[in-house]
Amino acid sequence: MKKLSIIIFLTTALTATLPARSDSMATQPHSPREKLLQEYPIIQNDSIEQGKDYLFENALLYLQKGDTQKAYQSLHTCLQLDSTQAEVWFRLAPIYQMRKNKDSVQICLENAHRYDEHNKSYMLNLASFYSRDEKLTQAAQLLEKLVNDYPDEYEYYYAISALYGEASLPNEAIRILKQLEAIVGKNQDISLDVYNYYRRLGKEKKAIKEMEQLRKSDPDNLMYLMLLAYAYEEYKVEKAIKLYRQAMEDESEQSSDAAFLLADFLRRLERKQEAEELYQSLFSSHKGSFNHKMDALQKYYLKEHAQDSALIQSAFENILSQYPHQAQAHSLYAAWLKEHHQVMEAAIHYRQAIDLNPMELQNWTQYVNLFIESQNFGMIKDVCSEARAYFPQEFIFPYYIAVTNSIENNLPATIQAYQACLDILHSQAQAAQLSRVLGEMGDVYHRMNKMDSCYIYYNDALIFDANNAMVLNNYAYFLSEENRDLEQAEKMARQAVKLEANNATYLDT
Repeated sequence: MKKLSIIIFLTTALTATLPARSDSMATQPHSPREKLLQEYPIIQNDSIEQGKDYLFENALLYLQKGDTQKAYQSLHTCLQLDSTQAEVWFRLAPIYQMRKNKDSVQICLENAHRYDEHNKSYMLNLASFYSRDEKLTQAAQLLEKLVNDYPDEYEYYYAISALYGEASLPNEAIRILKQLEAIVGKNQDISLDVYNYYRRLGKEKKAIKEMEQLRKSDPDNLMYLMLLAYAYEEYKVEKAIKLYRQAMEDESEQSSDAAFLLADFLRRLERKQEAEELYQSLFSSHKGSFNHKMDALQKYYLKEHAQDSALIQSAFENILSQYPHQAQAHSLYAAWLKEHHQVMEAAIHYRQAIDLNPMELQNWTQYVNLFIESQNFGMIKDVCSEARAYFPQEFIFPYYIAVTNSIENNLPATIQAYQACLDILHSQAQAAQLSRVLGEMGDVYHRMNKMDSCYIYYNDALIFDANNAMVLNNYAYFLSEENRDLEQAEKMARQAVKLEANNATYLDT
């Protein structure tokens, strides 16, 4: 009785939200049903099904037109005729979602499932709602019902186990994975998940046994051998090393994976000499993947051997001799060379990285920064001009050209480059950068003795950023030099000092 009363309450709560309709007839219907029959003449006592279909089709048409209010009214009218229509409840849910009424969304989805409990779409949508609402156990239990109806859809088993795991119910997660294993047999995905859940439970022996059983299921599978070695790492160190070395003896390319895993394991054991010899062998060997070598180089070698430049340089050169067309290797080597003040060599490798992959913006910016630091103005302009062809919406390249031209006192070319910056920044609505560029253009016009243009650009700069301290200071200074608008000049000078109180130049102004 309690459950029934709750359902009645929820249905009443929903239908009570229907907007009231005015009726000009003197005689009002005495019941909702009579009102419905009066408002929708097509609905007669002997054609309720026809009336429900009519209302539901109307609701779908309203939804197609985007009129959710009328769709809402039609769907609720359907429920007044028959509150067990699953699809009506289901169609109401997204309307409540749009209204951010989470409780009503849940009621609608639960009723849709209640009245059509084997509908896959209803189950998945309700499970998704529960998951988003952090009702993880309810979501998992609902998906368990789903796999009973659709036992061949294995991906749901993984989803259920993940939900139980997230809900801190690892035993339930293991139970589901073992159900799946009984259907599909042993595989590494299932065994690894079970292994990790046993470890969360502190059942280390069961965790290791899981990996041993995986290995026994396919003794020739090299990956299973490496997974068992991984499982032994904390408990049977020498046995783990033995299994890794056994995997390394395999003739397949995959054996190098075992070598990298062993090298990392030895490093964590503080057996640095053994790890070092293995890494050097791997870097010089043509076996092993590029990604593995780069990963080891970045995560371990560059940190552990930061003081041994010769060793790192040798590792880079070995990798580049094997993979000369990998832009990532050239880029990483260039960054290391730059950090170690080998600027010319860094430029060579940034250039090679760019030639191999011209769409990597960071390589262009790092490459041009080398020439900025060395004040090679010709190369700055050449590189930035080339980069603009690949990145026409990056304002930094015409900006560098403008600054370089300004240093070289080529003022017309400076204005032209700044104008290219403005075209880009206007399209991107970047107010702070616009203010900066406009202010610098004002400075250039001052150098050209075109003060009217200078002040126009300063004014524009302050429109985009009223707190541009540099513009405020320069504007005030130039006005005071001309002995004009001194009150305005003083006001701007004070504002500049207020913005940057420790700036001696602004204090002087």
